[in-house]
Amino acid sequence: MKKAAALPTEPTIPEISVGIQGPAPLDKTRPRPVARLDLSGRPKCWLVVGRGRTGKTTLIRWIGERAASSDNAVVLADLDRTNATLTSYMSGVVRAPTLDDAGTVQWLQKIIGNTMTNQVSTLIDLGGGDTALIQLAGEVPDMPAMVHETGAELVVAYLLGPQPDDLSPLATLRNRGFSPAATVLILNEGLLGAGVDPETGFASVQGHSVFRAAVDAGAIVVRFPRLIPAAEIEKRRISFIEARDALVQPALGPFDRARIRQWLDRMDYEFATVATWLP
Repeated sequence: MKKAAALPTEPTIPEISVGIQGPAPLDKTRPRPVARLDLSGRPKCWLVVGRGRTGKTTLIRWIGERAASSDNAVVLADLDRTNATLTSYMSGVVRAPTLDDAGTVQWLQKIIGNTMTNQVSTLIDLGGGDTALIQLAGEVPDMPAMVHETGAELVVAYLLGPQPDDLSPLATLRNRGFSPAATVLILNEGLLGAGVDPETGFASVQGHSVFRAAVDAGAIVVRFPRLIPAAEIEKRRISFIEARDALVQPALGPFDRARIRQWLDRMDYEFATVATWLP
């Protein structure tokens, strides 16, 4: 009697996370504010501010990769005294050599001074809760004008989630008189709960008097889309381009690579409002 052929083994179906809302579709009809301040041709010093885990490092990585792909020189500086996350993703990152508060303020001053003296763009990751910029802004309230006079420009970017408490760094610095003409308020959609519409999710933040005062003073509002495969990218410690183009093994799957392509396209679209502010 002929032995029956064995049934083929069913393929293993990967576990799928449910309840995760993807980035909002690219809506080119949504009104967006346009930055009237043109910083073309000027070196920029980006001060990226926000509470812990609001997306500061992810933003700097994206800006840094974007600058590198255009052969634009940029200095990456990490002031986060508790986590060296940026250093683990990108090479050549400079870190503060001391944990002393006064020394950190001096180091921040030195990095900003390097932008002014050498006319090179800089991205500074200010750790959540760090007080160095607050202290320096209090000591030198005319810092934005001082940097401007050298031909460079300060850009301060605030990473915001849906909680009004995320506005505390903005409120503190504005109370110190620190309000550069190039101010961008970045609403991180990745911090919203699953299924929450951005208009609803950010309502309490956008309706807050601190937020409205900054916008009235000329701050530009930008959406930061959710990146679903962020955890997989972080686990591999690879760049967004490497993840999108499967340049590092093990590569992400085709669906995640498609999500990264969509995310990169939308980042370019959202930040086009402040394109001349980017390095």
